[in-house]
Amino acid sequence: MQSPIVNIPSTKMNIMGRPKTAPLGKHREFAARFKKSLNESGVSGSYAKIGKVFGVSATTISNLINGEKLPSMELAKKISLKTRTPLDWLMNGLADCHNIDTIGHPNVTFQDRNLRRIPLISFVRAGTWDELMDPYAVEDAEEWIDWPFEAGERAYVLRIEGVSMFNPRTGEGYPDKSQVKFEPDIEAKHGDDVVVRTPDGSVTFKTLQITNDGMYLAAINPDWPEPIIKIPKDSVICGVADGHFTPRRRR
Repeated sequence: MQSPIVNIPSTKMNIMGRPKTAPLGKHREFAARFKKSLNESGVSGSYAKIGKVFGVSATTISNLINGEKLPSMELAKKISLKTRTPLDWLMNGLADCHNIDTIGHPNVTFQDRNLRRIPLISFVRAGTWDELMDPYAVEDAEEWIDWPFEAGERAYVLRIEGVSMFNPRTGEGYPDKSQVKFEPDIEAKHGDDVVVRTPDGSVTFKTLQITNDGMYLAAINPDWPEPIIKIPKDSVICGVADGHFTPRRRR
């Protein structure tokens, strides 16, 4: 028996896909931004037609619109360029969703950054990161992060555990489970947030304080039991924090 043919209207289709329901996938927030970028840039039609704009399949577009998956960074760059929306906003909701050609929004910028995947590693591995000849050995990464900002050749990401570097009164700092990018090739200065390996092999994340009396590590949380400690001799700074984001829903 011949399968029924499903006709797709030739008129413009509402990008929302499922007009009366929210996306079913876990990436709802990205899906909403993706659909908004399509609608505001005039990209419409069937999933197959939209897919041709970005050089991907109808299945890929369906997954993005319904929040099932996130795009690769290569595809995210294509979407950003084709829809003329800031990549920072598309991927993370940062800045404003304005067409990057819009006059009167000087705070909205767009750059073709050196975007790539960087490794998320453990704190133990971070303590030896400065010794690695090849910082991108696959076995060293717990997972790979599509980082939508500039990153150095040896950059890595740590998932912060605990609240020593978060001030619950002001919201300053890094909440529990934050993913923080570190740059081991940036020279650490007073006030930088750094990962340090002490001579006994332990690794900690604190704010560097350089004084006339020596170098110290300070917690951002004012209620932390040890708010400030002196850095032991022969300790090694393994990276300077250079950016972070916090998942909105814990899983």
